[in-house]
Amino acid sequence: MKKSILKKKWYEEPAEYLELDPAIIKNLQRDPNAQKTWHQKFPPYKDTVNSPQRLIDRKAWIDQWRKNYGMIVSGDRIAFQRSMFSYKSLIKWLLHRLNQTATIIDYGCGTSVFCRLLSEYCPDAQYVLVDIDSPALRYSYERCRLFAKKLSTIAIDESNMYPSLVEADFIFCRNVMEHLWHPEIVINNFYKSLKEDGMIAVNFAGKRGETAFKNDTQRSYCLRDRNIITMYEKFTLVKGRRYRFIKGHFKRDGELKVWKKKCDRTEYIIEDEIETLNNT
Repeated sequence: MKKSILKKKWYEEPAEYLELDPAIIKNLQRDPNAQKTWHQKFPPYKDTVNSPQRLIDRKAWIDQWRKNYGMIVSGDRIAFQRSMFSYKSLIKWLLHRLNQTATIIDYGCGTSVFCRLLSEYCPDAQYVLVDIDSPALRYSYERCRLFAKKLSTIAIDESNMYPSLVEADFIFCRNVMEHLWHPEIVINNFYKSLKEDGMIAVNFAGKRGETAFKNDTQRSYCLRDRNIITMYEKFTLVKGRRYRFIKGHFKRDGELKVWKKKCDRTEYIIEDEIETLNNT
């Protein structure tokens, strides 16, 4: 139903897309009957490989996401509970800096509540949703097209883990980097795709140093500490790629910072360094 997401309950759009009673979605966490109805429609799968350092078979890892309809529910619930106020704050700030036909990439979009809300204010912008090939990505496309006139998706799969991106004015990437095997490749792709003075909004969850080894994305953190310099302080994103800090958001729920691309004349081939790291 085409109405503002701000006038909907968090469970309305997932229920409409999944063709389930809204009460089932609303009570799915605590109601055994709702869970029984859910599993009748979406049989549970065994989640055995869910973190990068145990990633032996990338196809198996991606296959589990292809079966994960639960992300549609949990993604919306978490976004509404934790992030809606911050999304509105960021969008208000962006509306003064982006034109109505800007190209916007939501990288690791999940259920894409951000673009769903932004498209109500900027329906003529070009939206590109990027995520693992999954039900959540298809759901994101269907909900965003309610208002967005130009919309496309890029599905990540085992043959294309780090896809090239279209030229963009703004890239949104929240709570994604800590799940990536090579986050520095993605940051490098951001730089290549951003227009001059284009902006990215990105955060890095978790901690550095010894505490990183307790996190389920240990491999990712180890690589990041060597490639992404002072990521919590001045935040020079990737060696040879320069950005200027503009504004911080989401301070209560994983700090998200906005950066503007700066002109860079330094030749830097990140793939060479990745190969070196993988051999050490």
